[in-house]
Amino acid sequence: AERPPPRPGETLDPGLCTLALLSSTTNDPAGAEGSDSSGDEGPELLPSEETVAAAEGRGTVVLEAISRAAPDRPATRMGGRGAPLSQVFSRRLRWSALGVALAALSLVVASLLTTEDTAVHST
Repeated sequence: AERPPPRPGETLDPGLCTLALLSSTTNDPAGAEGSDSSGDEGPELLPSEETVAAAEGRGTVVLEAISRAAPDRPATRMGGRGAPLSQVFSRRLRWSALGVALAALSLVVASLLTTEDTAVHST
């Protein structure tokens, strides 16, 4: 996530880790004053913690942790069972597998009706 430079008196939320320091844009928020040729004030990839702490007036790109909000429920053990099908296979794949199974079953039924043979020979 891109974070703007902190305002005076504001502390910088570091995130998990700083991926880049952006160009110095304290005097020009549009970013025209900072470029690759800005020397020490230019953008810097994977800076050290000391460099980040010393960089005032510079925006940062930080890594953030994003997690899905799950309902509060006690953790359950699988107890020897595998993962639920809804987590392993998508809904589209499950419907497709059902369609293939129904198509195969309909071919067996059609074979039984047209050949008048036993079910063992029609499968």
